[in-house]
Amino acid sequence: MNLGSGDYVQLLTFDVGGSHISSALFDSSSEEIGPVQSVSMEDTITPDGFMAKLSELRNGLAGRIQERADVEAIAMALPNPFDHLSGVCRYRHKLSNLYGANFRTGISTQFGIDPGNIHFVNDAEAFLLGELSHRKLMNGDYTRVIGVTLGTGIGAAFAVNGIVLKEGEGIPKGGEIWNLPWDGRIAEEVVSTRAIQRAYWQRTGETRPVYEIARLAGEHADATAAFAEFGVALGQVLAAVSGAFRPKRIIVGGSIARSSKLFLPHTRRCLPATCSVEVSALFDKAPLVGAGISYMNSREHAAAR
Repeated sequence: MNLGSGDYVQLLTFDVGGSHISSALFDSSSEEIGPVQSVSMEDTITPDGFMAKLSELRNGLAGRIQERADVEAIAMALPNPFDHLSGVCRYRHKLSNLYGANFRTGISTQFGIDPGNIHFVNDAEAFLLGELSHRKLMNGDYTRVIGVTLGTGIGAAFAVNGIVLKEGEGIPKGGEIWNLPWDGRIAEEVVSTRAIQRAYWQRTGETRPVYEIARLAGEHADATAAFAEFGVALGQVLAAVSGAFRPKRIIVGGSIARSSKLFLPHTRRCLPATCSVEVSALFDKAPLVGAGISYMNSREHAAAR
């Protein structure tokens, strides 16, 4: 059954990261989510293993799903490369065993849900939709906003008047910035987890997780310098991609943003004073909220046709 725009729907949202999957129930009336469940996910996970993880999360939320109906729809935020229309996975460098898996078919079979009630959205787009929903009653100009997620790679989304766009003045192809040419490389090579690790290794000869480098920063000059270098690179990339788009706000999220005090001052100095740079208010919850909003938007658009 395809759900009409006015029907009640129990919507389960998922956020797929490089090493974990999170889930929550989405309340369409408030645009908020309930408690978040999360499970780890190994890089070698198979399609069957992935579906088992989704069921584990679904079962963990069973007590919160209303008795009058089972889960009727699913919205999932995932990083690229992923065919969000067909639901086919295109990962090669991470989670490569999932390449070619049809998530729409798999989820439909696993949960007994109509394929038309399964929705996929880019995780950076979901992040930005979630953050904008949280800020809709706040003061400030959010007419032109860029959302940036910092983690294993860099994700981005561009929104005008609350609508995420993938093309238009100042918007890179597909709204993507990770693969933009940058000093003989691509942007993701200088703005990502490995960029911080590389900057620290070049100074110390040691390889550490980013969270350890962040913990050392402030006490160890090399760790502090690695984050400063990252902040400058981020600012330069954002200055280059935002010039023609002219954002009023840039919202920064992702796991690295939790250490924003170590790099964001350097980033802000690279950007014009007319553009405010803000740290995520929802962090891990943002893509789960945004996935739900994206699904509800898709229902409204389908009903209008």
